Amino acid sequence: MYPRKYRLADPLDVNQREKLFQSTSSKSRNDKATVTSTPRWWLVLPCLTLIILIQSSDPLLMNDFIIRHYERRYGFDTSPGSQHKDCIKSQRTTSSSQSYWQFYSNDQNHPDYSKVQQDAASFHTKNSLVGLIPAGLTFILLGANCDHIGRRPLIILPLIGKIIWYSSMLIIVHRDLSDTWILSARALDSIFGSGGLIMLGALAYVTDCTNTSNRPRAFLLTEAIMFLARIIPVLAIGIWLR
Repeated sequence: MYPRKYRLADPLDVNQREKLFQSTSSKSRNDKATVTSTPRWWLVLPCLTLIILIQSSDPLLMNDFIIRHYERRYGFDTSPGSQHKDCIKSQRTTSSSQSYWQFYSNDQNHPDYSKVQQDAASFHTKNSLVGLIPAGLTFILLGANCDHIGRRPLIILPLIGKIIWYSSMLIIVHRDLSDTWILSARALDSIFGSGGLIMLGALAYVTDCTNTSNRPRAFLLTEAIMFLARIIPVLAIGIWLR
């Protein structure tokens, strides 16, 4: 039986050792940089929460503003305080629960409150159409090309639109401008996208920044935050307006 012979590797010289060490170090640094540069999925949650809070509270605030706007136009806000107190008293004592506009409809000195409701309903219809058409086109164009343009435009543009919308509303309320200016501001806001666009971008961003192991937890937390952001402002504003 012949003994096995092994050939020993040639010893590395100094230059070869340095090259091997440098290649190993650079590879480890690249791996660390790749892990560190991966964006965190939860960075999108503040923007998503903010837009949902705005989107949930905006219809309630807008409806209250429009009702008061038309009440001022038809002179209901200049009524004596005693009549308003009598109206509230009649609501508490009457079984039929007459409303504020029914109280004034029986008074010949004041116009019919149904005109306020008719004009408010007409305005809300126009406002919905003006906001729906541009927002739908923006959603289709940006949503279909989000893989090419990235997720950030889908998240940033609706926030810019809301800044323009509320800045315009401050000017409109301060100068008491007509309804045309309100509809124009709504159309300009819708061009930048709606809340659905930022939700699409946020969910796509979470998908890009997670893997199969932590993606269910990320989506669960995102959906929970979205649910709370929808419920809390509606309850708070409803109690406040009451």
